[in-house]
Amino acid sequence: MLLPVSQRLQYWRSRAPDAVVLGVAPEQSTDLARLQGDLVGWRYAIAGLQRRVAQRIPAYLTLFARLDEGTGTQLDWRGTLISALGRPQPAATQIPALLQRLDTCSLDSVCGAPSLVHRYNARTQALLAWTQEQALPMLGTTVNGLAPLKLQGVLVSNTLEASVPQHLWAQWLKDRAALVPASHAGLPAGAPLPLPIVPHLPHSWRCAGWLRGLLDAMSFTALAVAAAMAASYLGNERLIQQIRDDIGSYRLTGYQMPGAKLGALRQLQADRDQLLSFARTGVPWRLSWGMYRGEGLLPLLEREIRGYAPPPPPPAMISLDSLSLFDSGKATLKPDANRVLMTALMSITANPEKQALIAGHTDNTGNPAINQKLSEARAIAVRDWFINMSSLPPSHFAVKGFGGSTPLAPNDSVANKARNRRVEITLVPDIPAH
Repeated sequence: MLLPVSQRLQYWRSRAPDAVVLGVAPEQSTDLARLQGDLVGWRYAIAGLQRRVAQRIPAYLTLFARLDEGTGTQLDWRGTLISALGRPQPAATQIPALLQRLDTCSLDSVCGAPSLVHRYNARTQALLAWTQEQALPMLGTTVNGLAPLKLQGVLVSNTLEASVPQHLWAQWLKDRAALVPASHAGLPAGAPLPLPIVPHLPHSWRCAGWLRGLLDAMSFTALAVAAAMAASYLGNERLIQQIRDDIGSYRLTGYQMPGAKLGALRQLQADRDQLLSFARTGVPWRLSWGMYRGEGLLPLLEREIRGYAPPPPPPAMISLDSLSLFDSGKATLKPDANRVLMTALMSITANPEKQALIAGHTDNTGNPAINQKLSEARAIAVRDWFINMSSLPPSHFAVKGFGGSTPLAPNDSVANKARNRRVEITLVPDIPAH
């Protein structure tokens, strides 16, 4: 599983070391408790480093002491090493293994002549025994959840550095073998670099600080570009889905709801204007980055908008006053009704593609059933006059009587009752039979 981004960025910035080396020099210390505390602290530091860089760091133990009785002038290394790519071994197994093989040199290229090996055996054995007794418990302890330390190698080196009086190794030799080695002078050079470890380290690529900064900047830029492209993709998906929803809503809205149909059309026009604005002034950055797909929606919007047909106008209606056509309570046309009916007939014949619906109406005076029959009889009388006075067939007309059921005004005055007594002629498009 990939590390979280925060840990990965921290790993990029942290330059993990190729290895960590603990140098123990018992001739330079007089306080055993302090030395053991430093060993435990060193283990905590290694554990924290490995957690921070999210990888295992090869660990090596080096032991420094004067092994040539102060007469030599060169460094001599001996010990065991494991490649940094190999499996590390617990310190508790490596120290005893060294004690059993002091008669041979495991690092032939750096150990020196065989005479040196035999001369150092006694002191090297004593140094390893001191390490096994005094230092090894601190390297293998599991206090506070620490795992036993595993080493890639253990090295012993003759040191040219001067020792301090009453050092730990001298005290240990005195207690174990009644030997009191004298303090010896030397060079104030500090612990030498364990060069035999270098060939065993993993090969890692390093770069200059400015190049690392450039690579970090390029990495952050790549992340920013990827985030911008993802945002652009999502924005374009929302834009396309919105236009698709608007087109679907427009198609589902019928002409029987002219207001809703016109509102859906205006939304399509707004979508088209927005896309045209992008084409003229440029696509905004939140929709660009190579993700914009609005050009393909413009033809679809234009086709839907051009296909809009305005709803048909409301049917034309001619209202005739019943008093000018009929006597009160009668359904026979008056002789002077011809002038009024001729004007209506001219409108009907001027629209031959439309059917004429003739409806008779009365006020609420009298019996409703009688008024119903009266209104229908008046509508039939008007229809028959139109048929007789024109070449229109009877199928061009439809009649119905409503009586007093659909007044134009309340029947509470003489004037309002006069308005309600009427014959209405409505011209509607003729619907062919299927």
